[in-house]
Amino acid sequence: LRRQQDEEQRLESQHQILRYLFEGRLFFPPIQRPTKILDCGYGRGNWALEMAQTYPDSEVTAIDVYPTNELPDDQPDNLEIEAWDLNQTLTPTYKPNEYDLIHSRLVAPGIKRDRWPRYIRDIVRLLKRGGWVQMAEFYYIIQSDSGLLTDEHALMQWSNGYRHTMEQDRDPRAGRHLGQLMRTAGLSDVQEVTYRMPIGGWPTGKALRLRVPHAERTWGHAECGCRLGAWFV
Repeated sequence: LRRQQDEEQRLESQHQILRYLFEGRLFFPPIQRPTKILDCGYGRGNWALEMAQTYPDSEVTAIDVYPTNELPDDQPDNLEIEAWDLNQTLTPTYKPNEYDLIHSRLVAPGIKRDRWPRYIRDIVRLLKRGGWVQMAEFYYIIQSDSGLLTDEHALMQWSNGYRHTMEQDRDPRAGRHLGQLMRTAGLSDVQEVTYRMPIGGWPTGKALRLRVPHAERTWGHAECGCRLGAWFV
């Protein structure tokens, strides 16, 4: 199925949010020039496209259950776009010990709750020895420093309702578990970082005025696993 235009715009907004919060960095693991890159859940294709353009000598493969309409006509030759359901086992379709950087972000709404441990193990199998994985997930927890956000507030009710709906067979708190899942899958030196994401007009200075409440970024290493969890409130 092709995505509607408003969905494409939502995915574009998500990419810009992460670019802002990550200060323009595409990835955080200490790898100089990745050569084989896999992007799981590419969304609109922004990250994969920028990686292919930034590292023209690399091979970038981007997979998602839905194809995007928005890739440019002059798509780089080193970028391959493929359809794949991340709830399905990644191997042997994608070769073990093949990639030195795997990127996965904002897939929690699509990944089934009981799939997460196997999904992380699949990713670890695909990594070369010494390879890295970076992951990012939104976490929809609304908080207020002023204490004005009550349980009756519409935004709080939306947040609670969204999480309750996801909990039927998804894990809205998946980002909080990524570190332990990575360790269990055999990664080490796992790290995480939390970010606050401003909503509305209350922050001073340059701020994001967003509808998206909370997220988590992670990255990991095949021998020295790292997790960066980025939470946006």
